[in-house]
Amino acid sequence: MNKKLKRLQRKLSRKYEKQKEGGVNRYKKTKNIIKLECLIRKVHKKIKDIRTNYLHQETAKLVKAKPEFVCMENLNIKGMVKNHKLAKSIQEQTFSEFRRIIEYKCKWNNIRFIVADKYYPSSKTCSECGYILDKLSLSTRKWICPECGVIHDRDVNAAINLMKYGKSA
Repeated sequence: MNKKLKRLQRKLSRKYEKQKEGGVNRYKKTKNIIKLECLIRKVHKKIKDIRTNYLHQETAKLVKAKPEFVCMENLNIKGMVKNHKLAKSIQEQTFSEFRRIIEYKCKWNNIRFIVADKYYPSSKTCSECGYILDKLSLSTRKWICPECGVIHDRDVNAAINLMKYGKSA
């Protein structure tokens, strides 16, 4: 879909350049330009609908498992978007919409919904002994606890810590 959108937008841009009136930055909207704009709107809507459908399917899977609680980490999205390589991918994920959907589905099914603090060190805390690392870069996917020597996968460790956080809350 994104390829199609890109192609249509490029096509529209070329049509605008061809229709430039003199030296003034005004464009004449022809019927073909209007048709293309309509097509682009339809593609945008289709992409939005695909994303929304995916969010509903994934949240439904989570809620149908009937967990005791759902614990979610409140992420610093503004800080994450500053990474120009990941910015587009992060914005396309619509984390706030995912959270909104899972929150109301949990309420419907009487499942506790817990949000961990933005600065809760879920990745940096050892799930075995509770030791907290000073620094952990985003590129570090596995780390060894200096206290107990256990090797942790960053994401699995964070999930275990969030489960413990949810049980204690």
